[in-house]
Amino acid sequence: MSVFKKLTGFLFLLICISSCQNKAADFNNALVNIQKSVLTEVQAFGKKMKQVNADSLPSTDIKPKTDSIALFISDKIKDAENLRAPESGEQLKAAILKQLAFEKDIITKIGRLALPDLSQEERTLIETEFLSSQDKANELEDSVKSAQEAFAKRNNFTLQDK
Repeated sequence: MSVFKKLTGFLFLLICISSCQNKAADFNNALVNIQKSVLTEVQAFGKKMKQVNADSLPSTDIKPKTDSIALFISDKIKDAENLRAPESGEQLKAAILKQLAFEKDIITKIGRLALPDLSQEERTLIETEFLSSQDKANELEDSVKSAQEAFAKRNNFTLQDK
């Protein structure tokens, strides 16, 4: 009888541990899905932007599109903020929120460049910020990746490349 109790206790413990791992993996997957949806929107916009000459931005209809994408990203930021992070998940959540805020900032600045009454000083400032934006994007991506790897390791699940 004692062996049966120990075996039952062990199985119960195993079920509890596996359910915790699923919550961690589900949390990770929810954040990844948010990232992917934002990436899809931003990439589609980026393809459209490649067709536009930077000097002709004020004469395009880019501003409503950037406003729409910025609103979409804001909604995704709220979705991520509302996710309940399992133990040790706050660092991953914070890294992804920083990345999403950066994407929103870039889109918003592109929209500002499309304003016809934008001062030359502000235009130059935004364009200068864009020059270093790739470095910042890479830094944020590395931060997300390392936070995600640490989270996966702490919660005993494997990340998949997709």
